[in-house]
Amino acid sequence: PIDVSAEHLLYSWANWVYPYSSVSRNRFDAFASLGQFSAFVYPFGRQDLPNRYANTSKIIITMFILDDQYEESWGDGRGRRLDLCESFWAEWESMIDKLEDPVAAPVPMTNWAPYLVGTYATLDAVAIDLDPIQRRRFVDLWRPYGAANVAETMLIKTRLHELTSIRMHTIGTQQLMMLSEYVEGVGGTDRPGMTAAEWASPLWQRYVRVCCEHMICVNDMFSFEKEYRQECGNLANMFNVVALTTRLAPGSTVSDGMRQIVARIQVYECSIIKIYTEIVTDGREGTGGRDGRNCMPSSRAMRRMADRMLYFVGGNYKFHTVCDRYRRFSAISEC
Repeated sequence: PIDVSAEHLLYSWANWVYPYSSVSRNRFDAFASLGQFSAFVYPFGRQDLPNRYANTSKIIITMFILDDQYEESWGDGRGRRLDLCESFWAEWESMIDKLEDPVAAPVPMTNWAPYLVGTYATLDAVAIDLDPIQRRRFVDLWRPYGAANVAETMLIKTRLHELTSIRMHTIGTQQLMMLSEYVEGVGGTDRPGMTAAEWASPLWQRYVRVCCEHMICVNDMFSFEKEYRQECGNLANMFNVVALTTRLAPGSTVSDGMRQIVARIQVYECSIIKIYTEIVTDGREGTGGRDGRNCMPSSRAMRRMADRMLYFVGGNYKFHTVCDRYRRFSAISEC
């Protein structure tokens, strides 16, 4: 595997993003190290395909920049101001149109924010190397990202199941999980990836959902203090499962809410292992799993992807325990 935590690689990839970031060098340096997420969640990248690892790191860095640009008071969204967020994510929609079909939807890029131009360049570099099925999946998973972020802004005061449903799109985990095939060079006729039918099967979608919900809880647990400080202690302004769990239980403290989320994470972990076992085996040694849709054995590609998602979930957890974004809160002045 490629050790993308090596600083000379990571920062050379990050520096490609910097000119598009629309933030100061001082602030950007806090984003640059976040590309190491790739090292934690894609442990099987190929040495002969280093650009694919580079592209995943760039996508991750740009996702964090996008997140802060519309959430933070210093960003273009001025702290989730709805009118600005709607305009902000409308540009995202035009970018996805162009990604889907650059010829049929020749959207001018001149009015895009610089960080969207950089995001498009990276997503397009990935899409070029995907087979038609993977490319369709890639575009379809990214398309709701903008609208879901607008919904997140509008529905801060919502119910927990609605929050989770929206976060399934805005946290970006499905989009990043599918890139496990990309970094390993899976796709096409030589090493076919998961088919559209396999990805859409009820069992697989249940697996994806539980994995994503686990990662939502992990992210919100570790990012709680950052968001709490950002909102000056106002739980009502936090789109965070810990905050919402606390608010929905009268008399609960944040510690109570945190304990409930920890318990939920443990339940998700048990569910992940159970569904994974269903996918890779039907209980008989040496046989493939069942896809949950028509009781046909799951393919090698599906079993491989199920395995990779275990690494993704575990890597995501580990990343959050070491990431400075969730451990250090010193003020960064804009220069």
